Parts: sequence; structure tokens; C-alpha cells
Amino acid sequence: MVFGSKRDIAVSNEVNKHHAGWCNQLATAVGAAGAIVPLTAAALSFQVTVTTFIGVAFWIFLAIMLHILGAILLRRIRTDDDINSDV
Repeated sequence: MVFGSKRDIAVSNEVNKHHAGWCNQLATAVGAAGAIVPLTAAALSFQVTVTTFIGVAFWIFLAIMLHILGAILLRRIRTDDDINSDV
């Protein structure tokens, strides 16, 4: 991607930060709704099963993947040195 001006870099950086923020917010929601709440409900009703742990593991894995995607997007932030360079 070639950036022609500081404005292009600023716009790209803001979009990347916005998307990374959404990824991290979704990861928190997925982790809470998919893992913490069902596990707590199952534990309080004394109905913890293997299926509960499999479901919790899946949602925690998904939350971790979303956090990793957010980190990748933050690494794509550019500086003024990237003007007119192919990155």
C-alpha cells in the first residue's frame, strides 16, 4: 500500500485503531458471554459437564483469536517514514 501524504497515513491509522478497538471489545464480550457466564451458571446449579468445558474452551479460543487480530491491526499503524514507500 502506497501512502501519498500524511493525511493518507493518518486516515489509515485511525481506521486500523478503530477496527482493533472493535476486535478487542468483541473479544471481551465473546469471552464473557460465551465462557464466563455459562460456566458460572453451570457451577451455581451444580451441573458442570464435559460439554460445558468444551463450550467454554471454544469461546475462550475465539476470544483469544479476536484479541490477536486486534494486535495485528495495531501493528499495521504507519509513521511519516512510510510516505511514498511501498509497504
